[in-house]
Amino acid sequence: MLSTVVREAAKTLRAGVWRSAVGTNTWRKPRNTSFNAFRSYSSFADEVARFGGHDDYALAIKQAEERLHQSLQSPTRFQSIDTREDRSDIPAYLVLHEQWGKYISKYRGALFLKNPNDLAVYYQLFSHVQPKTVLEVGTFTGASAMWYHDAAKSLNYDCHIYSVDIDSALLSEEIKLMKPDTVHFIIGDAGKPDKVFPASLLESLPHPWLVVEDSHDKIADIVTYLNEFMRVGDYLVVEDTCPHMPIRSDQDHATTWGPQKLESFKNILRSPVGQNFKIDSFYTDLYGYNCTNHWHGFLRKCS
Repeated sequence: MLSTVVREAAKTLRAGVWRSAVGTNTWRKPRNTSFNAFRSYSSFADEVARFGGHDDYALAIKQAEERLHQSLQSPTRFQSIDTREDRSDIPAYLVLHEQWGKYISKYRGALFLKNPNDLAVYYQLFSHVQPKTVLEVGTFTGASAMWYHDAAKSLNYDCHIYSVDIDSALLSEEIKLMKPDTVHFIIGDAGKPDKVFPASLLESLPHPWLVVEDSHDKIADIVTYLNEFMRVGDYLVVEDTCPHMPIRSDQDHATTWGPQKLESFKNILRSPVGQNFKIDSFYTDLYGYNCTNHWHGFLRKCS
């Protein structure tokens, strides 16, 4: 049955029209589609038509696993900032529209501020690295801390989350009521990292770590301090380095954050402390070049 549906879909795709196998939704080729783009549709349709039975799907799974292994073992996977381009395959106008959904999405009943691509990339990181400790700088409602906890649980391992913010005014009451013992909310100034993450605490935490910097302030101080306690194989994510992100979510013609955080972040990577980290292009480029709000932002401690 499935292969019949796929072959029929392929026929309609070659004709330039895709009709949903369920319901009456219709998608047509864009009016300005070039001949070459249409030819790629047709080529894809031929592949779809040939793809059908159980053996084909088993082969596809095997090939996907092989591509994953090759990507993870790629000699060009870990990169320095000076080899990267400040661009993304996500166009700036789409970033604006994406933020609309991001700013009104909830998790566990609380506003979340994570977009779909970033969540998917984070989950792959949890799957491959399996961090035992998450240090989050910037709690907001606490929804992201709960998501990190749930991601680890879904992969059947334990992870302790320590999330810091300068006050608890935005921390969701729902999150406070449901949080497990492994999620810790710390009130303090992350600009004084030795106070909110004292050495006695950090030395007791199991590795690998995932450090998430989402405070947009005093990044260099935070990274410099935590670097002393991080080990090779730990990860640091510096969020929201995309210069096209709007300051507010309700703007049709947005005033963006601009390049300030991106340039500050790049300066950190070029500093002596930053030389200990490499950009993990497997995560930054998983869905296209810098297809994330965190341009160049997924870093592995390599020395």
